[in-house]
Amino acid sequence: MKSKKIVISVLVLILFAASVLFAVKSSNKTKTTSVTLSSISKKDLIQSISLTGNIEPKDKQEITLSNAQKVSEIYVTEGKEVKKGDALIKYDTSDLNYQLKKAELNYNLNLLSSKNSIEQAKINYDNAKRAYEEVNRKFTSSKELYDNGFISKDEYETSKKALDDALNQLNLAQIQLDNANSSSSKQLESIKADIENYKKKISDCIIKSNIDGKIIKIDAKLNQYPSINDKIVIYNTSSYKVKIEVSQYDAVNISLGQKANVKIKGLNKTYNGTVTKIEQFANIVNTGTSNESKVSIEITITNPDSNIKVGYEADAEIIVNEKKDVLAVNFDAIKEDSNGKKYVFTVENGKVVKKYVETGVETDFDVEIINGLKEGDKYIPNPPETLKENDIVKVLGGK
Repeated sequence: MKSKKIVISVLVLILFAASVLFAVKSSNKTKTTSVTLSSISKKDLIQSISLTGNIEPKDKQEITLSNAQKVSEIYVTEGKEVKKGDALIKYDTSDLNYQLKKAELNYNLNLLSSKNSIEQAKINYDNAKRAYEEVNRKFTSSKELYDNGFISKDEYETSKKALDDALNQLNLAQIQLDNANSSSSKQLESIKADIENYKKKISDCIIKSNIDGKIIKIDAKLNQYPSINDKIVIYNTSSYKVKIEVSQYDAVNISLGQKANVKIKGLNKTYNGTVTKIEQFANIVNTGTSNESKVSIEITITNPDSNIKVGYEADAEIIVNEKKDVLAVNFDAIKEDSNGKKYVFTVENGKVVKKYVETGVETDFDVEIINGLKEGDKYIPNPPETLKENDIVKVLGGK
């Protein structure tokens, strides 16, 4: 009985040793990873930026009404189509008309007064000129008599002084005539400027449209003073645009003329668009946790229809780069080493091989291959994170 127990114990030890040996041998076997392969092929690649904004009209005009002027006439109603230059409303001009008539009367009175002043100054000048000419004639005669010794020096000096006095009177009359002309001109110009100012103010009381469009809102009420922030709003909806605030990281890749696909939420249609405006400066926007630089851009919809409404939210996909018929691999296939060089994994003789590549356009799904692979080459499209060069792999299939 005792010998039987010994035999059983020996058998147990042998089985245990065999299992340990099998486990050790199994652990020494090379681990095999299963992968699939894809063939590199040619594709059309579109690199885009997806953004969200709101629909705005092609053009709009918002007129804030003056609460200091009473509305005397209203020419339009909400929904009416208007052309650039059409009158919308008119403010009361009765006080301005009174001021204008008063200024015009003042101008006429000053014009008459100025004419009289100038005429009187001209008469005084003509009289002074005739007096000077007469005194000058007498002085010439006296000088000749003095030179020939027929009159005394005192008589000559008296004649010369009379000539000097007459010349002074003539110069004074000339100054007075010039002053009369100048003063009259300045005064009349000042009054005339007042008249033109009143006329402009009266003209400005007619509020006109600066654009072609439709009256969306008009707060004006006849014979009443507008309230603060009362407005007239005009939209030109012959076309629409999407206004978007773009981060500076996206803005550097956007340029005028780029095409865009626009989808308006709730509408089962994609509209065509073009980038038509990029602001020349960035605004600092507080996002709640930090400040971010934003650039305002506009995308004009080139095929609008009646389903579009101002204020709708829209998603826009801006095409920043597009290449047709180029070699491309799956986006996840591209790896990068510690030096920043890009590569993909291929399989040769059951082992993983690293092939360095030069890439081009990247989309959310594909990456252009410029150098390193040729059409039809096989590669691993979704390599596991742990996969490395020289790993033994089992190819399950692929395309």
